[in-house]
Formats: sequence, structure tokens, C-alpha cells
Amino acid sequence: MKQDVSTSDIILGSVVIVIFLIVAYGIGRAHSAWKNRSFTKAWAPLVPIVGGTVVYDRSAAVSSSLHGTYKGHAVRAIMTPQRNRYHFDSPDRYNEFEVLLTDVAGVHDWSIYHEKSILGIGRDGWQIKSNDAQLQARLEATSIASTLALLGTPVLQYTADTHTLRFSNDITPNLVLIPRQFNEVLELLIHLARVQA
Repeated sequence: MKQDVSTSDIILGSVVIVIFLIVAYGIGRAHSAWKNRSFTKAWAPLVPIVGGTVVYDRSAAVSSSLHGTYKGHAVRAIMTPQRNRYHFDSPDRYNEFEVLLTDVAGVHDWSIYHEKSILGIGRDGWQIKSNDAQLQARLEATSIASTLALLGTPVLQYTADTHTLRFSNDITPNLVLIPRQFNEVLELLIHLARVQA
């Protein structure tokens, strides 16, 4: 025969759960604060370049962003450390860094990326894609691939719906670009914004 759970047992169990939740929340907040401090330190050399403000995740500190302006353009840079390289859970992780100009007028989407053939299948090298043949020709005429190759294999893309020109790259083991590279990427994005106009 089962015995009824006493009121004191229910109260004790509730108190234990509440204490556990408070402790877990405190540990989570402390961990996020520690990570945000390391993000702040990483952003420090780039803040003056865009007169920017660092913005943190509201919950777990998995990324942060820098908002500012550069030569009249609205800029947002985003660091996402330890991102999964693939959509499924994988031990293969990398540090992604993005730089966005968020006020670039344009009509057509386009992208520039590096493709690697696998066992002879697919194309190898830099690809420039646009639905607008004239815009594609102008992008190809910039010889952008040689500039991008100095930065690794970043992806550049323009999204007309959001007027956003985006640079993204794997910069592992770093969290952010060094100031010289950040300036170079900003100048590159501004140049491409003019090319597509």
C-alpha cells in the first residue's frame, strides 16, 4: 500500500528545486559574463575604427557584435566562436567572423565564393554568381578573387531584400580580424558597393 507524500516532503522538494535553479542560473550568468569580458577584450582594437558599440547575446554568450559606421556606411561585425562547420553535431568547429554593410542599395543578389572540386566533380576556384549578367561582368572585372585569396576563402554576398553586403570567413584560431585586415575588408566592401551601384 502506497503512503501519501506528506506536505513537508513536497515543500522540501520544491525548495531543493528552487535552490538548484538559482544556482544553475548563477553559474550560467557568471559563465556568460566571463565570456563577454573576453569578447570585449577581443573587440577593443576594432571599436575605434567604426566608432562602435559592442552588443552581447541576451542569453548564453555564444557570439557578440560590433555596431558602428565607416565612411558613412552602417557597419555590423559579428563574431561567432566555435561554430559547427556542418549542420549536424560535429566536433569540427571554427571561429566565424562577419562584416556587414547594412545600407547598400541594389536590385540583384550576388555572391562570390571559393569552390573546391571533389574527385574531379564540380568546379575549382573562385565563383562569381549573379542573375544580372552586366553586374556579374562588372564584379569579374574587379579581379576580386586575387584580393580575397589573401584573406583565405571568405564568402561575399549581397542580399537585395535587406540591402546587406556581407563578408564572412573562418578566422580560427582568432576571434576577430586584426585592425589592418578589418580596414581592408571594410574598404573592399565599400568598393564593391560602388561597383554594384
